[in-house]
Amino acid sequence: MIAVNCFNKGSPACAHLPSATAQGLLQRGKLTVLTIVLVINTLIALGCWLAVWQLWQLRRRIRKVSDTLNSVEKLTDAILHGAPKAILKGQSGTRSLRSQYQQLDPQVQRVRQVLQLLSLAQTIWQQTLLRSAWKRTSAVRS
Repeated sequence: MIAVNCFNKGSPACAHLPSATAQGLLQRGKLTVLTIVLVINTLIALGCWLAVWQLWQLRRRIRKVSDTLNSVEKLTDAILHGAPKAILKGQSGTRSLRSQYQQLDPQVQRVRQVLQLLSLAQTIWQQTLLRSAWKRTSAVRS
């Protein structure tokens, strides 16, 4: 309070200070406060510029990612455009093959049975031939 009272002109508390000294202190105080305010404002402005620059960089990255995703989506659409038709065609082909297999399965079973019978007949015939050959060789020896 004394300092404030000292700077008022005509104040009895400032009688012991010369007026030039009081004005010099006042100027120095104003200059110091002004300097501090300017430094703080400059720091705030630099911080805001930094934030704006980072947001601008982020915006560029997001735009690149968006463009890339759009390109991928278009290529995927172009590649898969005919997929539903091909899937339906494949399903109908599979259905047709299953139907044909079911029709051929009894015939395949019959062919297997015939082959088994032929194999059995061959085995019996070979055994018969071996027995007759054995009998002949036995008869010749005796």
